[in-house]
Amino acid sequence: MKLFQDRHATFARSLLATLMLLLSHGAASGGVYPDTPTRLWPNGIIPYQFDSDASININQRLVVLAAMNAWAAAANVTFVFRTNSEPDYLFLRQGTTGPSYPPPEGYRAGTGQHILNLNFWGTNNNSFASCTTVFGMAHEIGHALGLLHTHQSPSRNNYFNIRTNVIGSGLGNFTIAANSLQWPRSVPDIDSIMSYPLCTFSTCSNCSANIQACAPILLLEPYATQWAAALTCGGQCPPPVQCVGQRNHLSVWDQAVMSYLYPQSNWRFVEAGATNAFQDGSFHYPVKTFLTAKTFVPSGGTLFMEPDTYSNSGGVHTKHMTVRATLAPGSAFIRN
Repeated sequence: MKLFQDRHATFARSLLATLMLLLSHGAASGGVYPDTPTRLWPNGIIPYQFDSDASININQRLVVLAAMNAWAAAANVTFVFRTNSEPDYLFLRQGTTGPSYPPPEGYRAGTGQHILNLNFWGTNNNSFASCTTVFGMAHEIGHALGLLHTHQSPSRNNYFNIRTNVIGSGLGNFTIAANSLQWPRSVPDIDSIMSYPLCTFSTCSNCSANIQACAPILLLEPYATQWAAALTCGGQCPPPVQCVGQRNHLSVWDQAVMSYLYPQSNWRFVEAGATNAFQDGSFHYPVKTFLTAKTFVPSGGTLFMEPDTYSNSGGVHTKHMTVRATLAPGSAFIRN
């Protein structure tokens, strides 16, 4: 909606249409991310450096670059070779675990090396052409950018049954991340690349043969049935709910959430029900009224609206800007 001059009635209809669009996608779902923007890489720029270890071959490097490119296509992030002057950077080493990005997730100012272990992931010829290999690495890059596991959200007990039959080294991956947020607030993204396959870290030697007894993660009903019908990741799926923990694409909401965490410079956000005291129009600190939000959006920019009731928003509005619903798939992460 560009260069709009809407009187009260017209604007009310447009808001109603936006909210109806939001409600029509209310069953969709989103990701888990840090509760503070200080855990995000400044300006979306991630310097990276490979260890000089000769065992890191060209195939691994190509897999890493393909995984980085997948996120860069979805959000305003740029991966650049480190020039040795950047004090904080992503350091890719062979390591002995993983592939893994040891927690805490995201950017940590003053840490220096933010280590990502490859552990010989993607060493085979043409590994960069394997979607499961590339997106297995994209899961770890997602952690480096700040995303947490969907099953660690503060509200996870509403839709997951998390059990304790987990090998000791994996226990930390199943605790609730109290200092995290979830978007949208109500339902996690089971199609997310940040989800775990149900049997991950199970103490059973053949978990897939007895999911109900062995899986550390079970989906509660009615979600297990509902989500099973909605997932679309093809034949590479752990039973019994296809595609949970898939590793062959970024979900719609993986892309949307990352694009909001690392937005274009002229994007702003409004959420009437937000509880934050500080308001700068960012995804973490949205403004709370449409009229205030309008002043925050640069001319020609984009305003993203969370589903809510926006009162006292009538009158004539004259500004060159685009209004989008945050929950509208396919529109949230279009790069300008």
